[in-house]
Amino acid sequence: AESVDDDLLDEILNVECNWRLQSLGKVSDDPNALVRTFLSPAHRRSAAVLRAWMEDAGLRVWMDQLGNVRGRIEGSMPGTRAIVMGSHFDTVVDAGKWD
Repeated sequence: AESVDDDLLDEILNVECNWRLQSLGKVSDDPNALVRTFLSPAHRRSAAVLRAWMEDAGLRVWMDQLGNVRGRIEGSMPGTRAIVMGSHFDTVVDAGKWD
């Protein structure tokens, strides 16, 4: 098995993830608090950010009829089952970045 450098792991799993979370935490409908309710302008802006990040990572991306951003990248073994994961990106009013 190929080993991954600890500095690279830190960059991917810590630095990059935190940068992305901090970036999304700035997308708000209120300049004084994090407010990104479902289908609000900030929710739509954050969907565009997420979509761009996913496309940059090579995923095929679409928004479903409920406003969820979905992405898929095929694995190295055609015809195998997909792994599904996700999260919401709307917020409770002023609940903070970690909502």
